[in-house]
Amino acid sequence: MLRGGVSVGSTIVTYSVAVGNGPRVSHEGGVSFEAVAGDDNSNKAVSGRIGFLPLPYLEVGASFLVGDVTGVEVTEEENADDHGGAEPPVIGDMGFAPSTANVSLWGADAAYTRGSWDVRAEYLNATRDAIATAYEGSMGIGLLPKLEMEAWYAQIAYRLSDITDNKTLQKFEPVVRYGEFRITGLDELAEEAAEERFSVGLNYWIAPSIVARGVAEWRDFTDRPADESSETRYILQLAYGF
Repeated sequence: MLRGGVSVGSTIVTYSVAVGNGPRVSHEGGVSFEAVAGDDNSNKAVSGRIGFLPLPYLEVGASFLVGDVTGVEVTEEENADDHGGAEPPVIGDMGFAPSTANVSLWGADAAYTRGSWDVRAEYLNATRDAIATAYEGSMGIGLLPKLEMEAWYAQIAYRLSDITDNKTLQKFEPVVRYGEFRITGLDELAEEAAEERFSVGLNYWIAPSIVARGVAEWRDFTDRPADESSETRYILQLAYGF
């Protein structure tokens, strides 16, 4: 990664450009953007972000990622378990081989951090072109249509340092967040993943870059059957920023 910032008059512009292992196609037909130790093709993902600070406490930014993903192979063991044979079935004229597709992502974000207030929001949109790949229920290599993923969240946090002189209480920060996630292009995946999420948390700032947090999270899966449409999670985290 290459990152830095430059002064433009009374404002600041920040930038970052990175090259790394690309995303992968999941067995459900979606895309996993989480970085892993290895890459499953020779293509690398290129990503970057540019930020603009018109005021010291306000930043708006835009980001992107582009790369290729390769379809998932069907192993003999998986095929034997699912279909009782040693070879995956041929679908159309594609034979047995997965194909490669382009993945692109763009996003916009904003952050207001002044005094005890921290208000943030982010929007992301990702597209995966049509691809031949093995996926759950495909019975071998199948052709998946173009997929679009969309997510956003907004959160507000308030540090207690402005309302108390107690040095311990000053380190606490209540947080509220709401977000949504949608997928279009593959009905089965859309049903599994469409989500509305509401979270209430409490941060404890051990140091300026170290925080412990507890979160209660309510998740509604809007396209699932009624008996599978919601869940509640309780999360404990320790995070270090750098």
